[in-house]
Amino acid sequence: MSVHESCYGIHEGSMTSNQSSTSTEPWFCEACVADEFNPHCQLCPNVGGAYKKTDFGFWVHVVCALYTEGVSFHCLDRLEPVTFYHLAWKKWGAKSCVFCEDPQLAVTGCCIGCDAGMCRVNFHPTCAQKHGLLVEDTQAKYRGSAEVVAEPFFAYCKQHALHEQSREKKNNYLRAFSAIHKPKEISDARIKRKLAAAAAQEARLRVQEESHDACLVAEEETPSSERNAEGVAEEGEEVTREEESSSCSIAA
Repeated sequence: MSVHESCYGIHEGSMTSNQSSTSTEPWFCEACVADEFNPHCQLCPNVGGAYKKTDFGFWVHVVCALYTEGVSFHCLDRLEPVTFYHLAWKKWGAKSCVFCEDPQLAVTGCCIGCDAGMCRVNFHPTCAQKHGLLVEDTQAKYRGSAEVVAEPFFAYCKQHALHEQSREKKNNYLRAFSAIHKPKEISDARIKRKLAAAAAQEARLRVQEESHDACLVAEEETPSSERNAEGVAEEGEEVTREEESSSCSIAA
């Protein structure tokens, strides 16, 4: 796992990091120091990424802590420990993530909402990160004290996000994901997607063939039914002519 020093709160003298990016000393994140492999995040159902410990000994993603309203840090420079003191407990499971396919996972943790006006789309910060929908006001720390942004982190849904920017961030995430995970895992996932696409295509072709066969059967049955109707009409005309001829002979 690779992180920016400022994004993870790395500082000189930290026990869990080397002192600078140019150092050749090994660096370990907090989860590895605690001998925790992909711990459970308290704010989302996703695993993997950069974690920070809470003041109660649990774990959260750094991105979840930064983008969830009410979550803060005791030491802002070091981004540790994470505290939920200002986060209302009623927010847990109150909103459903639009990106989670599993209904139970969709309400796991605490979702955030789109920051575009009255938009009501909700999602987990890590789910939004996968789709490149997270935005950081990088100019906030350079502004004067009268214009400092209290919450420089924003998130937008697919409809309100800048498409080019979100596409670039999504591609960056996928590149980082492919660099971290094993190639075999990625190839297996691709194979599964291809098999699923092939099965879906086969099902569509089967439905098209069945509909085509049904149309052919309908076309074959239609002429016979029309012929039967014409035969009945001809028989009716013959009966009518016979009745007319008989009535004429009687009159004569």
